[in-house]
This record gives sequence, structure tokens and C-alpha cells, in this order.
Amino acid sequence: MSEKLQLAVVGIGRISTAHIRGILNNEDISELSAVVSRNEEKVKQAAETFGVSKTYTSYQEVLADPEIDGVVLCTPNKDHYSQTIAALQAGKHVLVEKPMAMDRGEALEMQAVAEQQQKILMVAHCRRFFKAIEQAKQRLDDLGTIIDTTHFLGVQFGHVLTEWWNDMEHLVIELNAPHPLDTTLYLLDEMPETVYAVGGKFSDQLAGTTQATIVLTFPSGKTATVHLSFHCNPPRNERIIIGTKGTMRIHDEKDLWVNDCQVVSEDYGNYLEGGINFDRQIREFCMAIRENREPVASGREIIRLMGVLEAVKRSLDLKRIIRMEEIL
Repeated sequence: MSEKLQLAVVGIGRISTAHIRGILNNEDISELSAVVSRNEEKVKQAAETFGVSKTYTSYQEVLADPEIDGVVLCTPNKDHYSQTIAALQAGKHVLVEKPMAMDRGEALEMQAVAEQQQKILMVAHCRRFFKAIEQAKQRLDDLGTIIDTTHFLGVQFGHVLTEWWNDMEHLVIELNAPHPLDTTLYLLDEMPETVYAVGGKFSDQLAGTTQATIVLTFPSGKTATVHLSFHCNPPRNERIIIGTKGTMRIHDEKDLWVNDCQVVSEDYGNYLEGGINFDRQIREFCMAIRENREPVASGREIIRLMGVLEAVKRSLDLKRIIRMEEIL
């Protein structure tokens, strides 16, 4: 392993720029060694834009490169399982975009291979790396006993932005539910007892579910609700956490209020262009490799989220409450 970790970004699509800039902004510990895409034009353009010497149109070829320490997978959701296992078996560390896999069973296999190969498996839950989320976690006790958390995440997609979106029956769940559900589980640090989801398809231009509401109940008596929409203009991203002694509000994951006092605010630009949270995420990935330790949002940790996502989709399909014991 060289002084800097040699990383390859696989898949040149909507989110890849954010990861690439995260690598470049951690130049003391990481180096963008290669970019990979089946689309030769895209991979050449990315190489020219970011000054990368190595380009691959074959995933197998980048895995065979002995100079590559780790891969960042920005590929379609359905490919995460097979590509992660292939990379781990080739001796590479993996940072894989969310969702980790298509179901909990795949996630369990991915983590098992990571442990067998003694490699780092981390999932790109980039919103963990905002200070507002970190501070909210640290200050939850200020609210007394937590009663409820509600998260509204609404954006507007009038049409399909990439072809593989057409493959997903529950589109808004696959694309946007992992973020608010992950931060919900992280903040509450408790596995839900039941999951109930309602939603539907309200667009002729999008193939799957475009609106959903998810309700979680917990053994301790807490409740959590996540509202997701592809019909919200302008976009909104708000969380309210209610306790017996106070309330928190988190706006866009980057601004935090405790009661009426704003305690955290961070500047942020275009999400798809990258930012401080992507920089911190890449640094965490690299430091976990260097220190041979479990990273934040490790594969092992995110298995619980995959179970909840599976329960959400089952609830939508069966139109009933799902008890988590049915999934686990």
C-alpha cells in the first residue's frame, strides 16, 4: 500500500462527481487513481476533467490492478451486491453507494465476505457526516425522553434521469428512503418493532412509487415518521425531534436548532457537486483502512437499515403492518 490510498471511482453518473471531489479534497491521504465506466466517452471526459491517468471500461480490469487499494461504487442499486463481493474477493476495500444492497440477505453476504477477506466495507450514508447530525446525536439527552421524530424529504423529479430508475418498483424508497431512515436509526439507536408504509405512483413519467409515508414504532414507545415525495417544489428537507423537555429541528441536514436556538450551521452548495460531508466521508473511509478499524456506516451497522427497508417495501406490497421479526 502506497503512502496515499489509491482509489478508483466506479460508475460515472449523478453522484460520482461528489465522491471524486471528496477524494481530491483529501490529497494528504487519498489519490484518485482511476475512473471506471462502461461508457468510454464518459470515462474519458471524467479523466480529462479531474486529471486521472488511468481509465477502465471493464470492472474486472480495475479489480486486477494491484495498485488500487479501494473502490468507490457509484453504480446502479442492483449491481451493488455483485460488485462489492467481487471487489472484496479481489482484495479491495469498498465504499458503496446507498442502498447497500437490494435486501437484507444480500447485505449479510456482503458483510460476511468483508470479514472473511479482512477488508473495509463502508456504505455511503453521507448525511451522517454533517455536524448538525453529529451534534443532534450528542445533545439528544437535552430533550429528555424522546417521543417522536418526523422527517419530510421532498424533491421534484418530472422524468427519469437515468435508465436504471425504470427497473425499480418502489422508486422513491430505493432512492430517497435510505437517507432519512438511516439517520433515524442512528439518532434513536433502536431497532423498530413494526413498520407500516403507504404510498403510490402519481407520475406517468416515472416507473415506480413516487410518494410514500413510513411509520415506525419502537419497543421503548418512540415513534418515527418519514414522508417522501418526488412531487415537492421547491424541495424540502426537514426533521423535527420531540422530547419531554424540548424539541430539535434539523434543516437540510446541515442546520440544527435546539428549541429556538440555532447551534449548528454549515454552508453547502449543490449536493451532486460534493461538499464537506463527502470530504469527511472519504476521510473516514481512508482512516478506517489505515487504522484497520470499523468505519462509521460500516456494512455491519447498515444491515439493520437494510432490514427496515425490506420491511417498508413488504408493507407497501402487502398493504399491512410488518413486524420486524418477520424480516430478521
